[in-house]
Amino acid sequence: MITHNWNVDQVECLPNLNGFENIITRVGWTLTTTDGKDTVTSSRVTDISVSPGATFTNFNELTEKLILSWVHDELGLNGTKIYEEENERELSTLSLPKLVSPNLPWKQVGEV
Repeated sequence: MITHNWNVDQVECLPNLNGFENIITRVGWTLTTTDGKDTVTSSRVTDISVSPGATFTNFNELTEKLILSWVHDELGLNGTKIYEEENERELSTLSLPKLVSPNLPWKQVGEV
């Protein structure tokens, strides 16, 4: 069974807006996908839209879950799925046999 785990790594903020401090405008996140055997991790950054009349949550009251909900809102369902499917594709290649480069029979070892 494949699982996806989204985590917030960092945020970038406007120092203040409408009397609130540290308004998040950019989120750095990591998506970790595993099948129980192998794991793939990808990191990206998503800009967060700030509406002029929006209500804000105090920075110290924010949770990772809330910030990730903003990321998923910005990405949309298709965007979220695209990143998860990219990780799944990469994960599926990890179980493929590794390619090797044997010496060519007509060349001696060390010959270019």
